[in-house]
Amino acid sequence: MHDATIDDTQNRKKEFLKRLRIYTQSQHTALEAHPLSVSLFKEDVNLDDYLRYLKAMYGVVAGFEEAYYPILKDWVPAIERRRKTPWLTQDLQLLKSDIPFSIAAPTFLESSPAPAYLLGKMYVMEGSVLGGAVIYKQLQPKLGFSPEEGGRYFYGYGSQTASMWKAFLEVLTTQALVENAEPNILKGAAEQFVAIQTFFDTNY
Repeated sequence: MHDATIDDTQNRKKEFLKRLRIYTQSQHTALEAHPLSVSLFKEDVNLDDYLRYLKAMYGVVAGFEEAYYPILKDWVPAIERRRKTPWLTQDLQLLKSDIPFSIAAPTFLESSPAPAYLLGKMYVMEGSVLGGAVIYKQLQPKLGFSPEEGGRYFYGYGSQTASMWKAFLEVLTTQALVENAEPNILKGAAEQFVAIQTFFDTNY
């Protein structure tokens, strides 16, 4: 009986993640099709393309971490290990670029956002590390950077990427099984994709 309960819980978590991917598919696809995103996969991608993207992501990441990490720290263990603003700062400084002043403003559904809503937003931010690993492999041969020389952001968690993602998903899916939490997670994730695209459109 105990094993059956565990299996049922795991199945419910897997089904939730499937619904989450489907729910956010159009927003995710739109962001991937944004000119800033597409520019990184050009055959003739150059340092200017790369820096433009890093500056845009600096605004998104710094804005997110400043607004939401103080709230999420009670829900995501060791959240400080997940800060990405220092990675972007390191890359921009090493590549002799200025640090942007403009950062993305927080967007709340309410004055006291539900933790599930913020976890949905963080799902997008943590998922970007997986995409970053793909981009790193794409750009490294062309631009010649390394984690220590301008490629820290896209290198992400390195060899710990899979374990860090799995740990976050465990937090997310456990929360998703709480009554009425799933709609908030779905909404948060979808709105975060849109928020990133809006920031790109407005600032870059």
